[in-house]
Amino acid sequence: MGNFQPSGEQPGEGRTSKGLPVWVWILSGCGCITAVGVFGVPILLAIALPFWVNQVDHHADQLEANEGKTYVGSLNRSQQAYFLENEQFSDSVAALDLGIAEEIAAHQLQVTLLNELAVRNVASPKDSSGTTYAGFVWIVALDDGSSFSMAQVCEGPYSPEPPPRIELPPLPAMADAPFPCPAGFTLSD
Repeated sequence: MGNFQPSGEQPGEGRTSKGLPVWVWILSGCGCITAVGVFGVPILLAIALPFWVNQVDHHADQLEANEGKTYVGSLNRSQQAYFLENEQFSDSVAALDLGIAEEIAAHQLQVTLLNELAVRNVASPKDSSGTTYAGFVWIVALDDGSSFSMAQVCEGPYSPEPPPRIELPPLPAMADAPFPCPAGFTLSD
C-alpha cells in the first residue's frame, strides 16, 4: 500500500510538481530550446529546401511531359464520341468541342483524317527534348454488320513535323490487332 500514487504517476518518472517533464525545464532554463529554434530550424531548412525544390521541378517536368499524352488520349476519346454521333471523324481539334486550343503549353495539337474509318491525333512538342504522341482511332466492322471503335497512343522522338503517314491495314480485319505505330514510335502505356 505504500506505493499508491493518487496522481497516476509512477515513482521515478522525473516530473516536476507542475506535471512537465524535467528535461523541458532544464532545456528552457539554459536557453537550449531557443537556440535550437534560432539556429536549428534554418539549418534544417537549408538542408531540406534544395531537395524539395528539386522534387517540385522534377514533378513539373513530368507533368509537362505527360501533357501531350493526356491531350492525345482526350482527343482519341472525343473522336470516338464524335463518330458515334456523326458517323464520321472530326477533322479539327475545335470541332471536337473540348474547349482546348490547337496550341497548348508544351505541345501543338493536330488532327488528320487518314480515311473515312481512321483518324490520327498528334501532340508535337514545342521543345526539341520533348516526346511526340500520335493517337489513332479506327472503326472495326464485324461480320454481323455492327462496328465499334478502337484507339491507341504511340510515342516517339521529337519532330517538328507530324509523324509520317503509315500504311493502313485492312481496317475491317483489325478487331484483334493493334494499329501499327509510325516508324520510330512505340505503343504507349
